[in-house]
Amino acid sequence: MPFIDIQLHKDKHNEENILDSVTVQDYIDHVYYSAIQIYTDGSKDRDSGTTSAAVFIPQFKVNILKRTSDHISVFISELIAIILALQWVEEVQPILSVICTDSLSAIESLASGISTARQDLIYEILQSIFRTRQLGIIIHILWIPAHMGVVGNEVVDSLAKQAIKFTEVDINIALSKTEIKSIIAKEIRKKWQNEWDSGNKCRHLYNIQGTVGLERRNIGNRRKDVLISRMRIGHCLLNQSMFKIGKHQTGYCDKCSSEIMETVEHVLLKCEAYARERVKLFQALREMEMEVFSIQALLGNCPKQFKIYEELFNFLKNTHLINRI
Repeated sequence: MPFIDIQLHKDKHNEENILDSVTVQDYIDHVYYSAIQIYTDGSKDRDSGTTSAAVFIPQFKVNILKRTSDHISVFISELIAIILALQWVEEVQPILSVICTDSLSAIESLASGISTARQDLIYEILQSIFRTRQLGIIIHILWIPAHMGVVGNEVVDSLAKQAIKFTEVDINIALSKTEIKSIIAKEIRKKWQNEWDSGNKCRHLYNIQGTVGLERRNIGNRRKDVLISRMRIGHCLLNQSMFKIGKHQTGYCDKCSSEIMETVEHVLLKCEAYARERVKLFQALREMEMEVFSIQALLGNCPKQFKIYEELFNFLKNTHLINRI
């Protein structure tokens, strides 16, 4: 197994230690004072799926930038960067090197020798380290914190972002089963979202939840969960719903003089018959620091949703609408 150093990670989670760029650099310079410092990084553009790997070796003024296969994970691109660093070590053969990476997942996989994602790349790295060790070359792999201003890490991060813009792929990596599943799931969700955006059905729910795939947390009370679900989908005992199934002549609100459909949005936000109760509802919501009162704000997903639901239930009870939802 390689020499793995996660001391800085331990220090980061120790409240007695202050970890900053100076502390990290001092640690590297002190513990690895005679070692060649090699910084590695992988990057991925979430929108396009393009990926890259980069290596920065300040003592030798070496920059290695490679565009890697599309749609591989950041974890894989981090491993590729480490492989590129090891290839340089095997070629130049410095006696002592320290590979600095901010990928804890890569460090942990190398420490255990096991990866459920890409065991082949872990083996390739371990074999490279074994070969160099046979030559008397010592390689340490050190975890360093990301985005803390460590110069070498900032430089290699910039190099990886440059490489991601290359038009041609330099290193082709076969996709793992996990990555293939991820691509398929992403495409399915994309198609689902397009159909949801362009459809003409369930527009009431669309106005509440425009993004597909989001799950609503259950309250834990069946009656209340049913009420919320009915208000979200718009199918209840209000006149518009009854009109759709032929049990109301017009679907109009009986409380309003104009021809206005009695919908969930209408009774919650607009109907003058419930103005007094609505004032109390809005006051309670303002105390939760809510500023916008819309159907999405009331029935969508947000951290304070359960509290909002409770105020909605109070409104429904006070207006006697609870038996019509």
